[in-house]
Amino acid sequence: MRTIIISSWIALLLNGCVSLDSGSTSSFVAQETVLSQGIKICAEDKGSNICIVAGKNNERTISLDGKTQSINLVAREKRWHGKLGLLSPGHPGDLWKDDDGVTMATIQESQIHYKSIEAVEKSLLNPFKKEWGGHIVYNDEGLLLQWKKTQMSERQSILDLSIFQILINGEKPKKLTGSNNSQIW
Repeated sequence: MRTIIISSWIALLLNGCVSLDSGSTSSFVAQETVLSQGIKICAEDKGSNICIVAGKNNERTISLDGKTQSINLVAREKRWHGKLGLLSPGHPGDLWKDDDGVTMATIQESQIHYKSIEAVEKSLLNPFKKEWGGHIVYNDEGLLLQWKKTQMSERQSILDLSIFQILINGEKPKKLTGSNNSQIW
């Protein structure tokens, strides 16, 4: 009897120290981000210049054509089109308050996983088409920036920005067809 009571107390103590809830919000989810704190990447395409600096807690400071603003990105909880990573929270308004009228941003940052170089090169033709009217720059190591500023009204426009790291079987590529290393650094 004494053994049962002691065993019961030990079980209760252990149960109180261990969470059996698999749906816990504190569980670790790999974010599959591209930038780590302190990293800065810049790109230039057709006269447009953009730089992104990674800060603490998923903060990204974005400089677009001489205008700078920061935003805190949030982690995706589920894969979307195969990607985790980070994205802008909802529709953050009043991002830039200047004469250019950029007031909203749609931002995503993630890794894109492929099984072969052929799949990557096919993907670089679609959905990353240059005909969409924005800017797309990538280097041999698979770092890809895609951005576009869309004018919604005289005083309002939206920035669409994607920061991707292409991986082939978990590794950065060595050479990608169509890359331009001098446009992204």
